[in-house]
Amino acid sequence: MKYERTKALKILTLLIVSAASLFAQGTKDTLSFLRGNYSTPLVSSYFNKELSTYNSIEYLRYSFSAGKFFLGVNERYNTTVVKSYVNHVKDEQNFNALGEYGFSKLFSGGFFVSDNIYSDDRKISINKASVNYLALFSKFNFRNYLKVIPFAGYSLNQQIGEKDDGYIYGSEILTRRLKYANFSASSSMKFQNEDILPRRNLLRKVFFDLKSQFNKLAQNYLTVKYVKQRKDFYFETDSLTRNYFDVNHNIQSRTETNYIVSDAINFREPNTNLNFKFNTNVSWRDIERSTRYILLSNVSASSFDTDIREQKINFRGEVNYRSPRFNGFARMSYFDRTELHFPKNIEGANPIFFETREKLEKEKNNRSKQITLTLSANWLPDASNSFSFNLLQRKLSYDTPSKFNFDDRDELLTIFQLTYARNLSPLLNLRFALEGNVYHVVYIFAERSANNNIQRTLKFSAGCDYHSERVKARASAEVSSNYTVYDFEEENPALKSFVFRQFTVRDSSTIAISQTVNFEALGYLKLSEQGDFKWKGFKSKPSRFLSEIYATPQFVYYYKYFRFSSGIRYYSLKTYSFLSNFLKKKIKSYESVAPLSKIEIIAPGNLKFVLSGWYEFITYEDNSKKQLANLKIEMQWNF
Repeated sequence: MKYERTKALKILTLLIVSAASLFAQGTKDTLSFLRGNYSTPLVSSYFNKELSTYNSIEYLRYSFSAGKFFLGVNERYNTTVVKSYVNHVKDEQNFNALGEYGFSKLFSGGFFVSDNIYSDDRKISINKASVNYLALFSKFNFRNYLKVIPFAGYSLNQQIGEKDDGYIYGSEILTRRLKYANFSASSSMKFQNEDILPRRNLLRKVFFDLKSQFNKLAQNYLTVKYVKQRKDFYFETDSLTRNYFDVNHNIQSRTETNYIVSDAINFREPNTNLNFKFNTNVSWRDIERSTRYILLSNVSASSFDTDIREQKINFRGEVNYRSPRFNGFARMSYFDRTELHFPKNIEGANPIFFETREKLEKEKNNRSKQITLTLSANWLPDASNSFSFNLLQRKLSYDTPSKFNFDDRDELLTIFQLTYARNLSPLLNLRFALEGNVYHVVYIFAERSANNNIQRTLKFSAGCDYHSERVKARASAEVSSNYTVYDFEEENPALKSFVFRQFTVRDSSTIAISQTVNFEALGYLKLSEQGDFKWKGFKSKPSRFLSEIYATPQFVYYYKYFRFSSGIRYYSLKTYSFLSNFLKKKIKSYESVAPLSKIEIIAPGNLKFVLSGWYEFITYEDNSKKQLANLKIEMQWNF
């Protein structure tokens, strides 16, 4: 009965949104036949080679108008190559083009072309796929408020060697935002079918938002969204099913339906610096999987399809205060999520297998509840000093109704941050920060209680910024500690509490040697130590030590729109273990020295070109050596 009421509420919500879509405007990302998707011409090229990975991304966006004719093109091509014992290549291409001719102010027509290709040489479930279609469309404008775009075309689809084709058709509806008194509304709707038999894909999207401006101090925003999408996929099947149904691959349908309702209220208290915000979001999601060909004589517990139902409720309340010297906010949020799994019975199948699968699916059912409190404050007592404080407190409860699932747990997280900044002079600024967090996870049942632990982290940092006519420097140093303690370490010798400490120094400096030449240096030093830890007595025994150094000193030459830099890139990582007398012994080392150079062109007309690279000379702990080239090319032109 409870599920029937929920289903009725979903249907009522859908009817309200569908009616509203007839007089409102849609969002750009929902629709395909809008010129705005091609509004900003752009050419972009990116190539990066690091270690054994090569990556290239090419992007083109262009539009052309001549009288009543419009043409727009979008293309993105991404290639990734990983060279190892077995080379791996992955390609992705997305291309679409829109052509439109305006016959009158009320009517226009055109074509839309889409070409999407995915190729991966790894042996995964779907390693090759393509979707290509051509559609003709018409646009009907009714008094510049309502726009209806019906379309129809033909689609070619390929997936793991199977080629399908068929008709694609549908419609899009959008209007300009309508205003009446203190209300304004907008929405969009899209209906699309792709009949590429024996498969079929479909898409349903409805979006509606309503803004209410009661007065200058109060606003309300209501948003309702419905999305239903079905995708049919080929997948490998067993020989018995393949021979019985005379098919090469089986087909699985995945239908996902989302219902989302959210409401936000903003209110400002008159004659004060207070502002209140309240937001509520309720959503439902159903995911249904259906397998096309099922052989009863070959059914097992894994043969049954599933239906997943998810419900979410999210509430957030916030109060803000702003004044010339102080600003801050307090926010409280509550989140409730329920996820249920249901197997779908197969008529004529052995009920024992269904009961086994039903038991396994019930173990996945869960409910999580989370409440979060956030406080933030910034205080400026004068022009030279500033203080800030941030605090977050979160409680999470995760419950599983199945008696065979022991993942029930409670989590408590506290995070705080206190910072202070002071301007000593127009040239020098100082900053200090103290940060910490405590995270405690407690599993309810004894079967997993060995994982109960508390993590305590504390970090102190200090830094300075110096800016003069010829020198700019930013330096910082921080020390941090992480203590992880298991609740039942004394009862279980296999559990080992541990501590991790780290000291870090960073520096970034620029020295102007002349009007066209700078010296720039960027680098850091990290010293890390990990060891066994006893919270009682606060004692530790170090087990591993790491030393990491990175530096890139270089000279930079400027000439008009050009920037040329050349220098050295140095990186070192050394790992040590501790002997019984606590002396360190080096067990691994990695050292890289590389000359580097970089050319940048940033010219008027939004043209950007970057070419950088470095050639590494690498030395390992056994004195073995290796040489490696790295290259990066980037070009972007907003023409």
